[in-house]
Amino acid sequence: MNSSTVDSRPSGPEYSDAWSQYWKHGSLTTFYGGEFEVGYSGEVAEFWESCFSALPKRSSIVDLATGNGAIPFIAARISDQQDKDFDIVGVDYADIRLPDDPKIRAQMENVSLLSNRSMEATGIEPASIDLISSQYGFEYGQQDQALDEIDRMLRSNGQLALVLHHPDSAVVKQAKREYQQTRMCINEERLDRKVRDLVKVIGDARTPEQRSKLKFNQEAEKRREQINRTMGRILRRVQGEDDSHVHQVAQSFLRVFADLNSQSKQAKLDFIAKSSAEFLAYAGRMESMSAATLSEDGFSALITELERRGFKLIKDQLLRSPDNQLIARSLLCQK
Repeated sequence: MNSSTVDSRPSGPEYSDAWSQYWKHGSLTTFYGGEFEVGYSGEVAEFWESCFSALPKRSSIVDLATGNGAIPFIAARISDQQDKDFDIVGVDYADIRLPDDPKIRAQMENVSLLSNRSMEATGIEPASIDLISSQYGFEYGQQDQALDEIDRMLRSNGQLALVLHHPDSAVVKQAKREYQQTRMCINEERLDRKVRDLVKVIGDARTPEQRSKLKFNQEAEKRREQINRTMGRILRRVQGEDDSHVHQVAQSFLRVFADLNSQSKQAKLDFIAKSSAEFLAYAGRMESMSAATLSEDGFSALITELERRGFKLIKDQLLRSPDNQLIARSLLCQK
């Protein structure tokens, strides 16, 4: 592996904290909202189901960069359906927990999730694992060290199954777009600060009578016009793009003039600060996703390195969503 590729992987406390905060929302997957929030479907699910179904009874499975356990969830379901009695462990560098959904928790009753464990040093017994899996996670590790740890954990004839980001996938394209749009709204156009400045002028006007008097407040009118100009400029900048994320960001801040209008000035200011921090944390996750995605050359180098280590390639295929969008590439090999 090229050392520059290894060194470019996102890591460190800030990276871990961003994901720890995300997993607190209780999502099962990296998709907070949308089609995959409660688990994977289509060709992604089929890939994992085929991997787990092929394993013998009482196999040991470790899922690296597991998040809240989306892949262990599939393994646990297959284990129950086929009476496999798998031993399933999920490992993640962040603080993780089982999702709040009671049905998911019941399905994962026998799954162990280990927080604050890197994929390069899991602490798992050597030569004890039959299948090591990772979805949208292996790319985030230090690859040489992660492969050393995988070699150490796997039994003879053990398997490694990976679902990786593809640079041309809908997932990565969306990540790049929403990272750029978030930074544009907050870091460049400073929409949150302009909304905050208006709240400082009118934030304690809660009754219709109090708000009507503000129609003649020149400072308030100046701030409103500034927000309107900013929104117009933002929408022109994203013309021709999918602008749904821009509207999500804007509508979140503008809630202080709608359903949050009756709250106190300080409550509104706190809401703006919290929303801004959450959107920037989301942008950070999207940036790390884009940075971690393997190029075609990087993917070829990974296969070459696996073969050098004695792995035999079994599957190498692209995966699509139920609506036929490219979303990932998969890799299955045997030690």
